[in-house]
Amino acid sequence: MAVIIEGNDIRGADVGIEVPSNADIKIIENKLRDVGKGISVYDPEVQKVLGIPAGAPKDQVEEVVKELEKNPNASPEEMTAVVTASRLGKWLGNADLILKVTTGLIAAVKAGGELLK
Repeated sequence: MAVIIEGNDIRGADVGIEVPSNADIKIIENKLRDVGKGISVYDPEVQKVLGIPAGAPKDQVEEVVKELEKNPNASPEEMTAVVTASRLGKWLGNADLILKVTTGLIAAVKAGGELLK
């Protein structure tokens, strides 16, 4: 069964429509105004492997990865502090979840971040 996204008027968002790459989706006649990115497609399997919960805002994940990439040799504690202070950290909220996600993001950053591209 296809998911149909139709007739929306989206304004002032970072991302207008975000969809997983493995879904059968039809996007028809939507109005996007003043959005950073109209349609964002993500791979839910990569998120799952890295411990990132389904529904985590992709722009926030990308934002924190960029911050972590600025200092890839930082200690795990320093990287955890970066994630905790980020918008993603606020979205995650739970210290255990932040630690789980940080562990996955550290692995991705150490691997050159290619898993998240």
